[in-house]
Amino acid sequence: MSLLSASPEVLRTIVLHALDDRPCGPPHEWYGLVLSCRTLQRQLDTPAIHALLFTAAFHVPTSARPTLSAHAKAELTRRFTVLKFLKRGASCLEEAGLTDALWVANGLLRIH
Repeated sequence: MSLLSASPEVLRTIVLHALDDRPCGPPHEWYGLVLSCRTLQRQLDTPAIHALLFTAAFHVPTSARPTLSAHAKAELTRRFTVLKFLKRGASCLEEAGLTDALWVANGLLRIH
């Protein structure tokens, strides 16, 4: 059986297992699969998968997943950008970017 012939459910399970026990950060395993070919991109770069990644990365109850689908990709990008900024310790950010980073960090602290 080829990975390309796997059902979307199997691919989702593979992505979730790859994310288990990893520190909060961009899902490199998922991103690598999405970039590998158009077939996997169509199956894995969907609002449902974005919501799944969001709930797994930020410990959001799975019951909230249906309401996240529309905005999960944008929020994932926003939060991972802020986490990268905080990890790197960037010395300067425009005031709006710094304010956004602090709001996201505040939300992340409340979750954990």
